[in-house]
Amino acid sequence: MRRDLLAEIGEGVRITFSNAILRAMALNAGAFNLFDQLIYTAFLLYAVGPLGLPPGLVGAVIGAGAIGGFLGALGAGPLARRIGMGPAMIAMSFVACSTAIAIPFAGGSQPIVALVLGGAFFVQGVGVGVTNVHFVSLRQAITPAHLLGRMNASYRTISYGAIPLGALIGGVLGQIVGLRSALLLGAAGLLVTPFLVLFSPVRSVRDPAEPVATTRDHDA
Repeated sequence: MRRDLLAEIGEGVRITFSNAILRAMALNAGAFNLFDQLIYTAFLLYAVGPLGLPPGLVGAVIGAGAIGGFLGALGAGPLARRIGMGPAMIAMSFVACSTAIAIPFAGGSQPIVALVLGGAFFVQGVGVGVTNVHFVSLRQAITPAHLLGRMNASYRTISYGAIPLGALIGGVLGQIVGLRSALLLGAAGLLVTPFLVLFSPVRSVRDPAEPVATTRDHDA
């Protein structure tokens, strides 16, 4: 039983990292979650501390991101049909990863700060909503049905495993270099993550059926 489990884990890791598209998406997801959680951890302390926002307003700002995510998910299909799945994923990944730079520079009156932060979270939510829909669809399209569970287990170990690590790093950085500097570092790291899919076969994907044929050589 143990041998079978280890073999299945190994097969999941193999299918994820031997396929250039799956590998790029897994690394992108892990890097995004790492830096995004770093930012989120520092942001909560920064918002109620230096910015002096009341908890209800902080919740409204974060809620704007959820609204953006919902709208992004609704628009994912039309956008992919218009410009192609790969280009849509990459473009919206850049959108999602660029807005965090506004957080450490938000200043002025409380309404203006809330508007800037809410706008940043909303736009990021739109980008994440689009990319999440396409990342899941593409993973399912290019992975053989009998390996989906094993691939997803490996993939999500990378993507979800980065979340607590990002929270830890965000807290430590906030204590060592200050919350604003931690936010700047997180935003800079987040800006790098879209390049993991830009410089991969993902950029040439037009519809979910294409990668089955075009990436088979990477599965060996």
